[in-house]
Amino acid sequence: MKTQRARVTVILLLTTLSFFIFGDRRPDSVELVPAGLNSLMKIRCAIGMETMPPPEASQPPAERLFTKGQRISRSVSVAAGKYNLPELLIHAVIKQESGFNSRARSPHGARGLMQLMPVTAREMGVRDSFDIGQNVDGGSRYLRQMLDRFGGDVKLALAAYNAGPSRVERCGGIPQNQETKRYVSKVLAHFEDFCGSLGLGSSASLSET
Repeated sequence: MKTQRARVTVILLLTTLSFFIFGDRRPDSVELVPAGLNSLMKIRCAIGMETMPPPEASQPPAERLFTKGQRISRSVSVAAGKYNLPELLIHAVIKQESGFNSRARSPHGARGLMQLMPVTAREMGVRDSFDIGQNVDGGSRYLRQMLDRFGGDVKLALAAYNAGPSRVERCGGIPQNQETKRYVSKVLAHFEDFCGSLGLGSSASLSET
């Protein structure tokens, strides 16, 4: 009995000593997760699976709670409604142009998700091509212009997005260079993949543009 009591006493002393040395860390760990997040996000933050956006002063508080993917999806949804475009077509262009990398920059100077050239960005009213919302809006607006210019022909509009409308008009169709032909084919393939994953008909969706 004396031995057992001695062990209990030692454990209690060690516990008390560790508390005074290290303190209780639980309140600090809780405050690392901002208020307003759902339980799953809190768990993912706590175990390091989710990183929080930096607290940028220029962003409203609510904006900080959105992940990059959520901001892209929301921007695409807004632009699709604004310019009467299928959301999945915009996503398909983004996938081919940048692979959803908002910081992408081509050797020719194209920037952002929809790879806007500086001249095109200025014409579309885009000040910062690396800003997700501005880039998606500008790229979608330009795609809408190409569709209107080529009578709603999606293939010609995509070719013009890639090679420029003047070149498409001079060729009387899709330019016969491999880059543009491959570009049009890949974007349409991405679009069909997206539609298939959601159980949608690709031809019906594109016919509405």
